[in-house]
Amino acid sequence: MSKIGNYVVGLQEQEFFIECPECKDTDQHGKVTSEEFKWTGDMYEPFETWVDCNNCNGLGEIERDFDDDEGNSCGQ
Repeated sequence: MSKIGNYVVGLQEQEFFIECPECKDTDQHGKVTSEEFKWTGDMYEPFETWVDCNNCNGLGEIERDFDDDEGNSCGQ
């Protein structure tokens, strides 16, 4: 197969989305923990809440950045 044919087949086999590195280790898909302060009568106390991940906007996956991958140049 030609170099271009091999390149096209390689592109078809690659995944274009990867797990979000900021929220992949949580038990909530696309969520991260955040601290929220609530008034409890005489003072504010911190409470942990789940919010959408800012990196993936709550989707749980992000688009792969092929520029950072090694060996993806087309014969250069």
